[in-house]
Amino acid sequence: MTDEPVKPRLRVLFWCLAVVLGALHVWAHRNDLNPDSVSYIEMAEAAVRSSWHALASAYWSPLYPTLLSVSFRILHPSMYWEFTVVHVVNFVVYLADLFCFEFFLRELLAARRTEIGSQGDLRPVPEKVFWIWGYLLFTWSNQFWLRPQQVNPDIIVA
Repeated sequence: MTDEPVKPRLRVLFWCLAVVLGALHVWAHRNDLNPDSVSYIEMAEAAVRSSWHALASAYWSPLYPTLLSVSFRILHPSMYWEFTVVHVVNFVVYLADLFCFEFFLRELLAARRTEIGSQGDLRPVPEKVFWIWGYLLFTWSNQFWLRPQQVNPDIIVA
């Protein structure tokens, strides 16, 4: 038994669902602030004002403030719009996570197809099931564990 290829329509549906849910989540929590967010924003501002040496810290990761400082250098937001820019950066990172997940799942299923091809007597679970459960788990975990609206580097690690 061979798997039917997953129709692009199903993947587009899940991409749209994940993007819309992520955007709604970020919008609904656009004014939320946690204690770490202030430190990351201040590190990014210091990097924009003075130099990249402000990103060196024994406690805080430099990657997230670097992303923020690059966006601050490009967009030059006022204090009023600064937090909005931070949430836009988080949403862009969330979209990058979604792209990486798509790549991971595609490669995993390609390796699975190769393995199943060498063992003809197995009756495998259809690929469509893997795509559906994969996207549901990705969307759920990103919305409720990593929370793209939070200003912290957790979403980058995903």
